[in-house]
Amino acid sequence: MRSFLLLVTLSVFSMACSSDNAEVVDLYDIDTGEEIVVLPSAELKIPKNLDILPEPTPGGENLTDPVKK
Repeated sequence: MRSFLLLVTLSVFSMACSSDNAEVVDLYDIDTGEEIVVLPSAELKIPKNLDILPEPTPGGENLTDPVKK
């Protein structure tokens, strides 16, 4: 009885998750080369002297990151 209920439950979930609607899959056009778009939260500004910029820190914060409260 438990195996029958498990089979029915898995069947229902698999039917619910499958769809012919490809709208969800087509979130972006693969052929454009743009997989994601990152929009800065503040205006980007280039300093007059680029030598004053700090060394990059991979995974670190950026000047345009939203201020944490």
